Amino acid sequence: MNPGGEFPKCSICLEKCVIPVELTCFHCDEEVKPSCYSYQRVCEKCAMEYLEILVPYSLKTSTKRCLFCNFICNPKKIIPSLAYKKDYLLMKMDSSMEVPCPNSPKCSFIGTHLQVDKHVEKFCDYQSIICICNKMGERCLIQSDIHRVQCPFYRQCEICQATIFMEKMKSHLQFQHSMELCNICKKPTTFSMLTHLETECMYRTIRCDYCSKFFSVKDYTDHILDHAIEAKHRIQILHEILEAEEKKFQSIIDDCTFLTR
Repeated sequence: MNPGGEFPKCSICLEKCVIPVELTCFHCDEEVKPSCYSYQRVCEKCAMEYLEILVPYSLKTSTKRCLFCNFICNPKKIIPSLAYKKDYLLMKMDSSMEVPCPNSPKCSFIGTHLQVDKHVEKFCDYQSIICICNKMGERCLIQSDIHRVQCPFYRQCEICQATIFMEKMKSHLQFQHSMELCNICKKPTTFSMLTHLETECMYRTIRCDYCSKFFSVKDYTDHILDHAIEAKHRIQILHEILEAEEKKFQSIIDDCTFLTR
């Protein structure tokens, strides 16, 4: 495209391309060079919809045909990062400042192609994204605490109650609270890790004072309760023995009293 010329139209929606991309998943260039999409561009949003990028796996079709030839691909096997590539050169050549966000009318953002691309990639609340847990939805929902509380890849900080991605919990505790996260018990501590493992960690080993066996602290309470139950059982037996001996003693006393009359 020449500077100042007409910007290409999307081959799917037939409107001006917004974030133009070249499809690369059909491998048309294996037999035909240049490939079907060498000079054809589609909107990124149209490409994602056509290739079923954000469709749940169980609902994807198994065959998708190239728009210009008989080559096909399987949406179930498409790797999103290899399905298409953005044409940054074409976006840079577009001098228009009135490119709308592809998620309009929900989103009112307008700018150059490069600005819109960055906005969609990182900031647009209405852009559909996939969480690491494989749940799909708008960014404002997937990045909200409502979802993160349910997502198995996030944990709530015990100090400030913020919902943090598990892999970032250590750095969060270190930089926000000057604490460390134990790799064993997963609890934050202000002590050095060595001190924590010796004095705090629920998985540290201690010896039972009653049987001299070793247990982790987390299991020690249940073990002590077993001792308490056993002791209570022995006390009950002793009570029964005591009661029997008292009856025997009283019987002996009664016999002696009778014989000495």
